Amino acid sequence: MDKHSFEQFNEMHLTFIKVNQLINEVIEEQNINISREQLGVFKLLLKHKQLPLKTIAEKQGVFKTAVSKRIKKLEERGFVKRLDSSDKREKVIALTDEGLTFYEERQQILYEGFMKKLNLDEAQARLFFSYMHEVNQLINQGEK
Repeated sequence: MDKHSFEQFNEMHLTFIKVNQLINEVIEEQNINISREQLGVFKLLLKHKQLPLKTIAEKQGVFKTAVSKRIKKLEERGFVKRLDSSDKREKVIALTDEGLTFYEERQQILYEGFMKKLNLDEAQARLFFSYMHEVNQLINQGEK
């Protein structure tokens, strides 16, 4: 890797760290009242409708015990429910209507806070998210 490529790679890495920090700041400042890890569970369930606990753990890259704790907290708040499974050992999780409403409200607050923090107008935001979508596509292609 030449020096310029190395510097670009380092800048990209630092940018992702900054984006994560900004999201964390917005979550804290806007009193989102949910952890990033729990938001990740919401996103997975929104995309897949229902998932076994084991699959959530795999997709989040953590142990089942960590996800079990997240699910328990979300379940206590009425945001997720356990579904009956043909395999009694397998715990299948789905969002409740209350969970979906909570998630959508929090996403709106998070989006608005992020936009404000970066001082982006709608056109800039579309461009930013378009670039992030392209990065995500490249990452997904690499995982295949």
